Amino acid sequence: NEYMWVVIAGLADVLMKNDATLGQQCRIPLNTDTGKVAGYAMADAQAATASVYKIGDILETKTADTLCKVLLH
Repeated sequence: NEYMWVVIAGLADVLMKNDATLGQQCRIPLNTDTGKVAGYAMADAQAATASVYKIGDILETKTADTLCKVLLH
């Protein structure tokens, strides 16, 4: 019984598991990640298994466990 926004494309605030840096990619959690997270920042150079889970581009620099602006696509 909570209100929420569901964004499938465009700008969204994503809860990041790790530190995020402007220009990095954002991916969904993999089965090897621990805990419940909405997003994970990654550099361009990633294994193919991580890169296929990309959901967008990070638009600001934030510390872990905070909301970060992401362009979903």
